[in-house]
Amino acid sequence: MKMKTIWNVVVLSLLSVSILSCSKEEADLGPLQADFTVDKQEIAAGDSVMFSDRSQGMPSRLQWIFEGGSPDTSILANPAVVYELPGTYKVTLVATRGDASHEVVREDYITVGYGPLTADFATANTTVYIQEEIAFANLTKGVATSWEWVFKSADHEIKYTDREPKVVFENPGVYDVTLTVSNPGYSDKTEKIGYLTVLDPRDLKADFDAAYSTVPTGYDVRFFDASIGLAESWHWEFEGASSGTSNEKEPVVRYAAPGMYRVKLTVSNEYTSKTVVKEKAIRVVDNTDLALLIPFDRNVTDLSANALSPQVQGEAPSFNGADRSGATGKAASFAGAGGLVIPDHDALNFSNRNYTISVWVRSSNTSRMMVWQESGKNGTGDNQTWLRLGDNTTDRKMRFNTEDATGGFILNSDRSVTDGKWNHVVCVRNGNRSSIYVNGALVREGTTNTVKVVSNGAPFKIALQEMVAGFDNYFKGDLDDLIIYRKALSETEVKSLFEY
Repeated sequence: MKMKTIWNVVVLSLLSVSILSCSKEEADLGPLQADFTVDKQEIAAGDSVMFSDRSQGMPSRLQWIFEGGSPDTSILANPAVVYELPGTYKVTLVATRGDASHEVVREDYITVGYGPLTADFATANTTVYIQEEIAFANLTKGVATSWEWVFKSADHEIKYTDREPKVVFENPGVYDVTLTVSNPGYSDKTEKIGYLTVLDPRDLKADFDAAYSTVPTGYDVRFFDASIGLAESWHWEFEGASSGTSNEKEPVVRYAAPGMYRVKLTVSNEYTSKTVVKEKAIRVVDNTDLALLIPFDRNVTDLSANALSPQVQGEAPSFNGADRSGATGKAASFAGAGGLVIPDHDALNFSNRNYTISVWVRSSNTSRMMVWQESGKNGTGDNQTWLRLGDNTTDRKMRFNTEDATGGFILNSDRSVTDGKWNHVVCVRNGNRSSIYVNGALVREGTTNTVKVVSNGAPFKIALQEMVAGFDNYFKGDLDDLIIYRKALSETEVKSLFEY
């Protein structure tokens, strides 16, 4: 009993010491005082404020409340808060330590003003029909308080002041769309010319296009409906094709014989039916001994069975111009700062065999420039063949070279093909005879004592010349329908290519 009493006294003594110790530590921390600072009190809508805790008394927990901010609460010591809308906002900080707490409230502490605006908008579609509702999404950056939309065609104008209007057009046409946004401090405007096409389904206009306008025999060519208006049914008629007719929207057909073929399309809806006929819709060239065919229809794809892969060297060609038929996007435009390189391939290793290289050229540049080049990187005495323009302005306006270690044989011509018009240039090597044709007519030919071995392991180049030091003599102008045969075409065959 005596021992138990002694232990009780010891425990009570220890508790008393612990309580006294804790009370002393609390006293040493000092009074709890919530406080904070910010990096800025005045901002534009959409900007952020960095808050920093400056509380006294070693709080163990913080609780922030940000009126109008994002996030609107935080327990971090140094939170960053974004204010999206203009106004003046209160900030509250509660500091807690054990059972003690202290709160500081600062009314109208953060002032958010209107900032700059960048007007922008978009729609799900840019082609609609009359009486069809189209919603405009407002993509403006910044806080705007007013919006003015103007939809203007050649004959009609509509205005809206909604933030995101839903518009129904009563009249067909091509509409420019202008959005002007404003707030008390700023304004901005964006205008998109020809942004929206509004169609009347009763005003149907038939039209079509092909994936490629020049193809080899046996190639599956896809046709696309490009009609303007609401086409609900299609009827195609293909002259010379494997399938003479089709009712598909995008039919695929094949041609067995070379030639230029007519295509007819009739499109219909419940209101009307319209027809378009293109007499020279598709050019088909012979696939026999075909090494390369690049139509330059929006890309540099090779349609031959070899499916070679041209690689861009320097500046890539564009496809914004028109070909010799006036079709846009179906010719390659070279700016004189780049070209194409086809890695070495057996199909283009002519060695001492016959070959024909055909290409359409349009240029007004009279300086020296290479149209195409096989091998030839090492200059004089290297295996090579090429067509170069503009070596001078007299008797070397066009030059066709075949060369190997035994020497070069160059056909020089005073015929210019840099007159700003489309010209068809064909180079033929037939044994020891070389020939140049322009627009279906022979302009120069000659013979050499030995048949030159014109290829080695170097690549084939288009619109530039490869030399030891790099690339130079870039072509500046337009090229179309580059065709290479591993055979010598006859004069009749060359003329047929020109007439296609």
